[in-house]
Amino acid sequence: MKNITKIGVFILLSIFTFTACDSDSSVSPFSTDEESALLDFMFLATADDSTGTTTNRNHGWRGGKKCNVTEVEVADLPAAITDYITANYAGATANRAGTLENGNYVVKITKADATHAGLVFDANGVFVEEKTGKSGSRGTEVAVADLPTTVTAYITANYAGATIKKAITNDEGKFLLIVQKADETYVGVGFEADGTFISEVTKRNKGSKSKG
Repeated sequence: MKNITKIGVFILLSIFTFTACDSDSSVSPFSTDEESALLDFMFLATADDSTGTTTNRNHGWRGGKKCNVTEVEVADLPAAITDYITANYAGATANRAGTLENGNYVVKITKADATHAGLVFDANGVFVEEKTGKSGSRGTEVAVADLPTTVTAYITANYAGATIKKAITNDEGKFLLIVQKADETYVGVGFEADGTFISEVTKRNKGSKSKG
């Protein structure tokens, strides 16, 4: 595993929860954009379903999972996905995209009203669901000392020698953490407002998928 330099985090959080994922892949060396990407995927990993249309949760991200996500260039998304966004989110911009281990796509967008949302598509580019916080806001940084003891105790028990580098709370009270492990790799860890573990997100190097 490569060493990771310690640099500041420019945040945009992210909320969803993965399915059918492994958790043994190392994170690539971080740049500011890499850290921002990890928080974006955390936003996608912890958000709530805002469409009310999802019937099969196995298409989305579920809590209590440790998962890998591979970043994909927005320009490399299948045409079915970009066409859907254009048709259904007028004026929106796709900021970040990735694939889960089950082949599903996740895309973070900024809507025309400047709020953020995450979209889940299946491996064929068919829309599954939208995820968003109550207001679609980015959240607020929290001092590590102010985190609930259930959160810090979980990190201590499950990440020996780790350091919490960044902590954010969203408008639902959930906590999103950037954690530097003892081997100097980074993971994103999400918790409910009561400190219950939601998910661990490990970001893989940016990849490319052919357009459909």
